[in-house]
Amino acid sequence: SSGGRNPPADLAAQARALMYDAVLSGDPEAIARLWRLEFLARRGRHVNIVEQSVDYHLWPLVACDLGLDCGPGSRALDRACFDPGSGCGYPSLDALVRDRSPPWQYALTEQRRRQIVERIRSGQIAGMFDPPSPQPPPGGRP
Repeated sequence: SSGGRNPPADLAAQARALMYDAVLSGDPEAIARLWRLEFLARRGRHVNIVEQSVDYHLWPLVACDLGLDCGPGSRALDRACFDPGSGCGYPSLDALVRDRSPPWQYALTEQRRRQIVERIRSGQIAGMFDPPSPQPPPGGRP
């Protein structure tokens, strides 16, 4: 590059590439940290309300499903306990997130979590982190 700043689109593309690397690695610790990259991957584009509303615990929960220890005394649960507004003493990260999220938000997070885990387990990850194609306005014409 010319040594200048990367435009947001380049940064977002780099973040998406790193997200694919983490998923392909199968390393639950790397997958648990994907929420940080997902934030960068969304730079410079409109984010729909569902994406905005999904809890940032989504990726740690996906990692739990893929083998990360998320029970009592686990690093994942300890990390969540130190977050502002969180409390310790939960039996699992899932229990903490369910208790601390509004029900509608938890439902969205759970829905996305199931979809992502299914895609990773089945190897159907192509396009998983691509920006969504623009949707036509409801009802056809604006």
